[in-house]
Amino acid sequence: METVTPQRVSNKRRLLENALALYANQFAGYIFPLILIPYIARTLHPAALGKVAMAQVFATWSAMLMNFGFSLSASREVAMSQEDPAKLSEIFSSVMAAKGMLACIVVLLAAVVGHYVQIFRDSPSFLFAALLIAAMNGMNLTWFFLGLERVRFITFFDLAAKTCSLTGVLLTVKGPQDAWKVLAFQGAGAAIPAAAGMMMALRYAKVKAPTFARTWRTIAQSWSFFLVNSIITFYGSANVMILGTIQSARIVGFYSGADKSVRPFCNLFGPITQALYPRMSILVNVNFREASRLAFRSMRILVSAGIAMGLIVSISAPLIVKILLGNDYLASIPVVRLLAWLIPLTAAGFSVGQQGMLPFGFEKMFVRTVMVSAAVDVCLAFFLSAKVGAVGLVLAMLVAETITVVGNYWYLSYRGVAPHQWHQQREVPISQVLASQGQAYWHSPKTSTDAANSDQLEVNVEILREEARID
Repeated sequence: METVTPQRVSNKRRLLENALALYANQFAGYIFPLILIPYIARTLHPAALGKVAMAQVFATWSAMLMNFGFSLSASREVAMSQEDPAKLSEIFSSVMAAKGMLACIVVLLAAVVGHYVQIFRDSPSFLFAALLIAAMNGMNLTWFFLGLERVRFITFFDLAAKTCSLTGVLLTVKGPQDAWKVLAFQGAGAAIPAAAGMMMALRYAKVKAPTFARTWRTIAQSWSFFLVNSIITFYGSANVMILGTIQSARIVGFYSGADKSVRPFCNLFGPITQALYPRMSILVNVNFREASRLAFRSMRILVSAGIAMGLIVSISAPLIVKILLGNDYLASIPVVRLLAWLIPLTAAGFSVGQQGMLPFGFEKMFVRTVMVSAAVDVCLAFFLSAKVGAVGLVLAMLVAETITVVGNYWYLSYRGVAPHQWHQQREVPISQVLASQGQAYWHSPKTSTDAANSDQLEVNVEILREEARID
C-alpha cells in the first residue's frame, strides 16, 4: 500500500478537532458506565459481578503492561516525525513488535493467575475473556494518531464500538448466567477501533521487520512512562485497599461513592493535555520560547478552571451526593468536599507534567517526584485512615498531589525553563537552552539518523511558522 504523508492543515483547527474528539470520548466514558453499572449490578448479582470485576481488573493491568508507556514516548516520537514516512514506519513497527513481546509476558502471567486465583481456576472462561480484552486494548493505536494529531477518526470508531458494546449488554444480559457476555461485548468493543486503527495507520506507515535491538530500545525508552503509569495506578488502587484493611466495608463504600462522584471532574483535563502534548513535543525542539508560552497559557487556563470547578463541587457536595448516590450516602458529603480540591491539583499536575516535565525531557526527575509522592501517600494513608477514616485517606491524597505539583514546578524553575519564565527564553531548541547552562538534553543528536531527525524538525517548524502567518 502506498505510503502517504500527513497533509498540512491549520494547527489551530487540528488542535481543536483533537481536543473535541478526545472530550467526546471522555464524555462517553463517563456517561456509559452510569448506564451500564447499575444495570449489571442488579442483573448479575454479587457473585457473578465479582467474577466480571476480577476479570476486568486483570484485563486493565494486562493492557497497561502491553501499552507500557508508548502512549507518551512513542506518541512524542511520531509527533517529531510527522513528515518523515520512513521514520514513522520504523517507529510503528518497533512499537508493535514491542507490544508483541510484552503480550507473551501477559500470557505467562495469565497462566500463573489462572493457577493460583480461585475465581479463575473455577471459571477459566473469564480469564480467557480478560486476555481478549487486554489484547485488543493493547493493540489500540490511539498513540500513533495522537502523535500525528489526527485522533478524530479513531475516536469515532471508539465511540461507535462503545455504543454497540453497551447496546449488546443491555439487550442480551438477562441474568448471572450471561455474565460472560459482558466481557465478550467489552472485548468486541475494543477490537473494532483496534482493527480500524490498523487499517488507517497503514496509510501513513509501512510494516517493517524491526531488529531486536531497536525493539528493546523502544521498550527501554518507555520505561519511565510505564513506571509513572504503574505507580499512579498502584497507589490509586492501594488507597482503597489500605482503607479496607483498617476500616469497615461501610466506610470504604462512603469513600468509593465520593470518589466516583468527583473523579470525572478530574478526568476532564486529560483530553486537552493529550491534544497539546504532541504540539509541545515539536515546539520544544525548535522554538522553546513558543513552547514555554503555550505551556504557561494552558496552565493558567486549566488551573483557573480547576479552581472554579473545585469551589462549585465543594459548595454543591450535599446536592451532588443526594442526586448521584442517594440518602444512604450522606456520610460521603465531607469526603466529597475534600476531594473537590483534588480537581485543581489534578489540573496543575497535568499542566506541569504533560506540558512541562515530559516534553522538556525531564522524565527521570518526574518519575522520582511521583515515587516520593506515592510513598508519602501510602504512609499517610495508613496513619490518617486509622484516625479519621475516609477523610484521612483524602487528606493523604491531597498532600501527595501537592508534593508532585510543587516538586515538579520547582525543578522546572531551578532549570530556568518553568512556564512563567517563557518571556526570558529564546527562539531556539531546548537543547540549546540547556546547553547554555552547561546541561544536556535527551534529544541531543548523537548519530546521523538523529541529526537528520533534527533537520526534519527544523523543516517542521518552518511549516508551523508559515501556517501561523496564514492563520
